[in-house]
Formats: sequence, C-alpha cells, structure tokens
Amino acid sequence: MLMPTINDPPAKRNRPEPSRNGAVIPRPEPLEPGFPDTVIRDIATMGLVGEEDKGLLVYFAYSSRKLDNPISVIIQGPSGSGKDEIQRRPADLMPPEDVIDAMSITPNALYYGEPGWLEHKIILGGERKHEDSDEQRDRTAAIRQMLSHGYITKSTVENLQTQKIRQEGPVCYTETTTKDSIFEEDVNRCFQISADDSEGQTVKVLDAIGESWLPGPDRSEQAQEQARKRHWGFQRALKRVVVRIPYAKALTAAMPKQHVKVRRIFRRHVIALIEVIAYLHQFIRPRNSFGQLEATLEDYALARRLVLGSLHLAIGLGKDFAKCQEIEKKLPQDKQFTTAEAAAALGKDGPLSRKVTGEALAKMATHGIIKLVRKGIGTKPSVWEWTGKTVDELLLPSVARVREAYVR
Repeated sequence: MLMPTINDPPAKRNRPEPSRNGAVIPRPEPLEPGFPDTVIRDIATMGLVGEEDKGLLVYFAYSSRKLDNPISVIIQGPSGSGKDEIQRRPADLMPPEDVIDAMSITPNALYYGEPGWLEHKIILGGERKHEDSDEQRDRTAAIRQMLSHGYITKSTVENLQTQKIRQEGPVCYTETTTKDSIFEEDVNRCFQISADDSEGQTVKVLDAIGESWLPGPDRSEQAQEQARKRHWGFQRALKRVVVRIPYAKALTAAMPKQHVKVRRIFRRHVIALIEVIAYLHQFIRPRNSFGQLEATLEDYALARRLVLGSLHLAIGLGKDFAKCQEIEKKLPQDKQFTTAEAAAALGKDGPLSRKVTGEALAKMATHGIIKLVRKGIGTKPSVWEWTGKTVDELLLPSVARVREAYVR
C-alpha cells in the first residue's frame, strides 16, 4: 500500500490502516515529500529566502545521514551572504534528536562522547577558521577520518596504560566559510556550495524583511510548526533500503578521466545524490526482484541540476560556470565571436568588463570548449571559435545522452 504524502489532504493522511490480523494501526505522520517543490516551499517557510536549489541540496544531504555514505557540505560566501541560513533552515526540518549543533567543537570532543553518539547524525559545524596552517589541518583531521571511513579512532594513555577509543559514524557534516580556498583534503570530501551575494538576491532578502513587518495576521509560526511536524514524521519513518542505479555505467563512461579527484567526487557527489533522492521515494516506489530500490532517470535529472555548480567549483569552470553557460546560450555555435560580443551577452545593463569576460573565456579555452583564433591587439578584441565541446556536458552527460546509452 502506498504511504501518504506531504501533499495528501488530512482525511487521507490520517486514515487508519488495518493490519493483517484485523487490528487498526494508526498511520504515521505524512511521509513522502512532493519533490522538489514541496521541500523548497517548506524550507522557505522556515525562513530561507531565495537559494531554492541550494536549500534543496542541503536537505538531501541531511536526509542522507541514514545511508552508509552520507553527503557533507561546505557553504562558502562573504560575511552577510546568508551562509548560515542555507545551512540551518533545512536543518529545522530534521528530527532534533538527529542534529548535533556544534558551532564550536574541539577534535577531542568527538572522541569522548557517549558510545554511538555520532552514528547517523547531522553535525552543524560553525564557521571555518580563517587560518590555513598545519595546526588548522590537524584540527579537521578527525572529521576527515570520519567522512572517509565512517568512524574515528584514537589511542591515548590512562593510568600508564594505552586506551583505544573508537567512535562509530557515519555522519553528515556541514560548515560555513568566508575563505575563497579551503584545504583540498577537506573540500574533496564535501559538496562545496557558494552563497548568492548578487544584487538580485539582496533585493529578495530586503523584500522578505520588509514583508515580515507589515500589519496583519502572523501565520509564520503556525506554518513552521506544521512543516516541522510533517518532515520530522517523514524523516523518522525512513528505513535502511538498498538503492541501485541502473544507468551508473553510462555515467562512469561519460565522466572526465583526466582529474584523479573524479574518483572520489563521482562517488561522493554524483552517485551519493542520486542515491538519496531515490532513497527518499522508498514509500511509494516499487522494489525490483532483488528487493532493491532503483533510481530513475528523473532522479538523475534532479541530481544533475543540483550538483553541476558544486562539480564546477571542484574540478571545472569554478564560479565562472554560470557566466560560461550564458555565453554558450546567447552566442551562435556555428560562428566565431569576439570578447566584446561575449561581454555584451553577459551584461544586463550594458556589456560586462573585458577583464571579467576574458577570465571566463580563458577558463572555457582551458577546458577545450572554445579556442583562440586571433589575440586582441589594442582596441581590437580577441576572436574565438567553438570546438564542439559544450559547457553543459563538460562534466556530466545530459539526461538524453544517459537515456540513449542506457537503453542501448
């Protein structure tokens, strides 16, 4: 029998379910979120303004805590850009017993809690220290071990005897940072998300602040309580289930092979996100003949949408990914173009600066998407042409290409 969804009317959600022996068993709280819009809506209810896809990605990361390889996240951005909101508003929808709020925590604190206190938990870390020293790297060594192995170990001496301490995980770990660069061994284990510090996002935030102070009935607290109740019930009901991805080989064949980091990133970013999206459908999706839950191409389409920006921060076009997408979308692929034409395509209120545009074009050239035909001299801009490789499929194949390879 299909479990109720977050979008079901109350009469359907609360209807009791008969057991095999005839006894009536009350239905649990609403279990299945309507992806992705309902989750985005409820995160917004908790107070996140804009940043819809980033909030959704963090919600999926927190939901992965019950899996063998949870997703962890580092949220990057300047002071005041809303990093904490991206980290904490989705956490409001997680059962409080599964969340450890650790804005400041020493490495030893992880080892000396009660046995099992970290297993399948969400750790909300604070802001990463600004220093990038050996001492700072040592501070994060325990988290790195936990994220890599699913447990941490330590040997210490008590009463002249060696004592071995082991704490089991795994955990989903998140933290924020204002740093532009992060110790590579840390960031390789996490999704890296950039908070939106654009003028458009500032407009949304200011509008939301102004709206909250207008006269009228205040329903926000009641709506937040209802959202928490729905999601806590859903999250508590999630059970361990084996997920399989039928098109996984089609994905591995299309991934770029020149980066050794792809080995870890593919598992921790791409596969892990598809896995948790499928896992959250466990109450309404049938199992295969092996009793496994199978990911669909729709799961990949959603994962691809959410993961591309993070992948480009790690091994691709970096923060210029969106600019490069815009250039590709607005300029014809069958014609040469100049830096000035690319700057005009990027500008909203006039051409973008030649320097900023040139940096984006240089990254596209480095990745073989375009090539330089003629270098600019004086007032004459550089001329470029397309190579046939695309920004959109630089790191991940399109859904159509995966479907074609998988069916074939």
